[in-house]
Amino acid sequence: VHADAAAAKFPGATLATLTEGKSLYETHCDACHALKRPGNYSETEWRKLVPPMSEKAKIDKTKEDLILQ
Repeated sequence: VHADAAAAKFPGATLATLTEGKSLYETHCDACHALKRPGNYSETEWRKLVPPMSEKAKIDKTKEDLILQ
């Protein structure tokens, strides 16, 4: 169900890409701070929060996009 919703919003999203994004989030973001629940922030807020953190963590745009999915 989540993969279908993600694919509607992010063309090409699959269960595999969602799983990869989750893994990247857990690995990279947890290195600097406690993980945040995805539902704690709106999609708009995540889109503002993730890019500057990706830059700090030296996460490339492809991985950043997977995390945002």
